[in-house]
Amino acid sequence: MNTKESPMKLLLLMITAVILFSGCLTEEGTGEIDPHTIPEEFLNLANPIPATQTSIERGRDLYLPNCGDCHGAEGRGDGHQAMMHDPRPSNLHDAHVQENTDGALFYIISNGVRGTAMAPFRGLSEADRWNLVNYMRTFEVEEGGGHDEVGDEGHIDENRPIDEEPHDDGDVH
Repeated sequence: MNTKESPMKLLLLMITAVILFSGCLTEEGTGEIDPHTIPEEFLNLANPIPATQTSIERGRDLYLPNCGDCHGAEGRGDGHQAMMHDPRPSNLHDAHVQENTDGALFYIISNGVRGTAMAPFRGLSEADRWNLVNYMRTFEVEEGGGHDEVGDEGHIDENRPIDEEPHDDGDVH
């Protein structure tokens, strides 16, 4: 290897590693579930972890490093990577998110959502995914949801058939 090429190759390798590890090149559509298909058994699944202060604090501790880059520090879908994704991450204060059952939220966290940047988080233990659900439940529902600024294309609407076309305004309702 030429000594002049070696530092350049090392620099390129380091830049590539930084980009990949920072999440800047996340693959859209890495989730495995269709955004409108949550199995019935998960819709009715109760959270086995009580929403204690300990669980909520554990969920909060997990939230920022695992969810904050996209959903933002306060869960409003305004994280520093949010603008890079189409559809943008959901505002976790929106009624359409908070109306999901605990089991549905657990399923989404576990499996991701196809066609979005919401990747599966199976690397977290089952208990920690439930702790995240408990923490998400602390987000108050905001009327209007604040999604006007960040878009609501990434919402989960388990009542819409998979084959339904978007409405004329281009937004899926």
